[in-house]
Amino acid sequence: MANQPEQAPESQKAAPNFWKSTRKTLHNASFEAQKYKRLVQKKLDLATNNRKFSGFYSELGKLVDDAFTAGEKDFLANSEVNDLLTKLQFLKGNAAALEMEIETIKHANPEELEGDVEVVSEEKDETR
Repeated sequence: MANQPEQAPESQKAAPNFWKSTRKTLHNASFEAQKYKRLVQKKLDLATNNRKFSGFYSELGKLVDDAFTAGEKDFLANSEVNDLLTKLQFLKGNAAALEMEIETIKHANPEELEGDVEVVSEEKDETR
């Protein structure tokens, strides 16, 4: 019978550790799910951005061909050509930014946010 009172404090110590571990596991799982969701969305945005390149390049080629056929020597003087080149430069910048965001998301870890989660969890435990 002397063993029963000793077991009670051990089980009381194990319960908070179990819930803390469960909370951490759920946090890590939800973080990974959100990370995957953001990663897929950024990759879709990048694919959409990259699809626009072929359309702009074909339009640029058509404008240059039309200008060459018309006898123009300075293609860059044409405002439509300059507009398309500006749009292409903008798309390249977007693609580079999206690729950097994808790399940032890939290397993110849940420990960066863990401190915030623990503080909130402890406050909830104290109020019970």
